[in-house]
Parts: sequence; C-alpha cells; structure tokens
Amino acid sequence: MKCQRSRGVSVNISEIKQRREVAVFTKTKKVEEIGSTGVKKYIEEKEYGYCRCDSCNDEVKLFDYAGRKKIKLKWNERTGGIMQLYGATYALCNKCLKEGLNKIEVYEYETKQAVMEYKNMGRTRDIRGAI
Repeated sequence: MKCQRSRGVSVNISEIKQRREVAVFTKTKKVEEIGSTGVKKYIEEKEYGYCRCDSCNDEVKLFDYAGRKKIKLKWNERTGGIMQLYGATYALCNKCLKEGLNKIEVYEYETKQAVMEYKNMGRTRDIRGAI
C-alpha cells in the first residue's frame, strides 16, 4: 500500500495532543468452512491489528493473530509504531516518521514561545511603567 502523503492530509496536532491512546483496528478475512451437514459457512477470522498514521492516514501494522492470541511483530516486520512524546500519543508509519517528528517539534517550540511571550507581557509593561 502506498503512502498517501501526496494527497496532502493535514495533521491537526492540537487534536492529537488531547487524545490519550491511539485507536487500534482489526483486519479480518472470511474463511470458508464446511460443516458436518455439508453446508458452507463463512467465518470471519482475525488477520492482524493496525492503527492509522497521523500524518498520511496509512495502515500501521502492529501485531498478528494466531488463532485467538495476539503475537507482537518483530521490529523489522512492522510498518510503523506508536510513540509517546510531550505527553501525547502519536501513531506514525516508517515513511512519515522524520516529517512527523519535525512537525511535532516545531509545534511544541512555537507553543512554548507563545506561552513565554504571554508570561513576559505583564512583566515588560510593569518595567516600562516604572522607568
């Protein structure tokens, strides 16, 4: 599956910062079984668990299913991952990792600068009034 960065999916980091955990979805496939009476039944079997990349909305495969058990994938089989940074939880695919981290760093820096300017506004007015 191709990364959809070219479509220009915008990331709203302020909404992502407010969520506590990433939504994990399950991919299923239909398996045909023939019962004892000869009747075909279609049963949905879990294939793998995934979440969506916050940057490009691509699937990030997290774990496989073996029967009813979850099996964590090895690091080289994953297509991305979930990370916690600055008190928020992000899901990024391997293709968007560097770009996504840069966006998050810029957002955090700008937010910190805006807070510092707001805190310093009252102090500078007091100092100017005293001179």
